[in-house]
Amino acid sequence: MAGSAWRYGASATFLTFANAMTGQLLTPVVSVNLTRPRVSNVRFGTLPFSFAGSAGDIYGRYLGFYFLNIIAWLVAAGIALAAIGGTVEGLGVSSDEVGKLFSQPGLRTVLIVAAVAIGAYMVFSLLILPLRCWWQAYWLRYLVSHSRAGNVLFATAISTRQMWGFMVLNYLIVVFTLGLGWPWVMHRTLRLIAAQLWLYGAPDGAAVRQPADRGPRYGEGLLDMFDVSGV
Repeated sequence: MAGSAWRYGASATFLTFANAMTGQLLTPVVSVNLTRPRVSNVRFGTLPFSFAGSAGDIYGRYLGFYFLNIIAWLVAAGIALAAIGGTVEGLGVSSDEVGKLFSQPGLRTVLIVAAVAIGAYMVFSLLILPLRCWWQAYWLRYLVSHSRAGNVLFATAISTRQMWGFMVLNYLIVVFTLGLGWPWVMHRTLRLIAAQLWLYGAPDGAAVRQPADRGPRYGEGLLDMFDVSGV
């Protein structure tokens, strides 16, 4: 991996901030402009990788995903409010009592608000997961198909259905382990990418060399001392 980590970090910080300021509407721009340096700085010896993606290619699909997200938020809010109203009415609590509860907040109020927030988040997560699977499967196919390494082309046919089974289990792992299962999620992600990656063509092996300017930075003396090469 070549390139400057500082330059990439500065670019990622700026693009992330700009995306937040525009309500995530710049996500395709951010995704493409952060993917390009990651792929373009990959080297297999002297063989460079390249990425030919463009934000314009994926903007139409993303806008559909974006506005469907908004609809999902509205539906989730409606379900949450209906559930709260039904619960309050079922318990026989009057509107005056509800007003008093929030006009004089205490531990009980905090617990109620937390429970409502968690419930709304769970409802929204369930509604948005199919949309996320659809978008993530599309983005992975696009990213892979627009990357290459010399004569080698890449492809994947991962579907929304495959992504659904993958992301549902990832979601459950993160929720039920309170985030401690994230390394397992990362491992599953890499296994999925490797299992669904197809390569077409072959590199010119005779033309691939070890980069002369990127030798080992440490450890050679210790390796020589223990004669690892002989083993």
